[in-house]
Amino acid sequence: MEENDNNTWRSCSGCQIDRRATVFFSQLGLSTILVLFSCYQLTQAEDCHTQQTYIGLLTMCIGLFLPSPRISKQ
Repeated sequence: MEENDNNTWRSCSGCQIDRRATVFFSQLGLSTILVLFSCYQLTQAEDCHTQQTYIGLLTMCIGLFLPSPRISKQ
């Protein structure tokens, strides 16, 4: 019961929301918007200097979703 209380956000009006789902979908939505914006800007920009900014933003967003490599000991 204690663990369930830590994963729930309650509002004053009595609404309950799962904290983990809210954080996940907020991060997913923001990352999707950034990826789409970067892709759009890469197609519109003609200057290489301008494209570097959006390539960096795009690779950062993609890198957040990829798991970091681990060396497994067997």
